Amino acid sequence: MRQEGLTNEVQKLRESLDEQEAYKKGFKDDVYECLHQITDFKKLKAGVIRLHKKYVKEEMKKEGGDTDLNQ
Repeated sequence: MRQEGLTNEVQKLRESLDEQEAYKKGFKDDVYECLHQITDFKKLKAGVIRLHKKYVKEEMKKEGGDTDLNQ
């Protein structure tokens, strides 16, 4: 019984680690794609705004925080 509980916990932790690694890889890939536009200011700005909306605002919604930084 105890062994089974520990096995289930290890499985859940591994799944959580896999999800976190996939999220980090996606973020890294998105930043890399954004940096391809470093010579074109307008495209770079649009890419940074997209990254901000995708990663910063998304996290703020999950945490229930305020997304307006100008207050």
